[in-house]
Amino acid sequence: MSKEWDVVELLKHARHDWLNRLQLIKGNLSLNRLDRVQQTIEEIIAISKNESKLTSTGAHKLTALLLTYGFRETVLKLDIEVNGKVCDLSPYDEELADWCESLFYVLENVANKESNHHLDVSFYLEEGPSLFFDFSGIIENEKKIEEWLSKETLTMFNIACYKIAKDELTVQLVMNEKQHSNS
Repeated sequence: MSKEWDVVELLKHARHDWLNRLQLIKGNLSLNRLDRVQQTIEEIIAISKNESKLTSTGAHKLTALLLTYGFRETVLKLDIEVNGKVCDLSPYDEELADWCESLFYVLENVANKESNHHLDVSFYLEEGPSLFFDFSGIIENEKKIEEWLSKETLTMFNIACYKIAKDELTVQLVMNEKQHSNS
């Protein structure tokens, strides 16, 4: 599932993303849409701050997965938000990265291929880390997601709650009590 990227490929994709963002600014400047230019710049700053916080968590495998996910051909658009003071997630890196990769795989397989889909991944780092996943799009097989969630086992985190509908999935992962008392 996971693709190994070489440095040149990573730089190529990163440059492409930045050029797209600069073209948005340039296009809106040429149309004298200064409010849209300001909004685009603020979005770029917010994305960069979240990426910076994520890279500071020490969860290298998870960070690589999330930051390179958009480089793949996929039906999902991923957005990341990191809330709270940065903490060390390195002890949970492998488990979280594997779980996220598995979730993405399931979503890619149950999401309607003709529609746009969005997945917000939010980290809450205060008082024991937790993650919240909010998928919006068209789900063609809710039962497959339900089966996957019911079988999925984690050692350091628990699936605290989830909700599945035809056009939305939300999942919250929280650190289990034993891990929380050890951190």
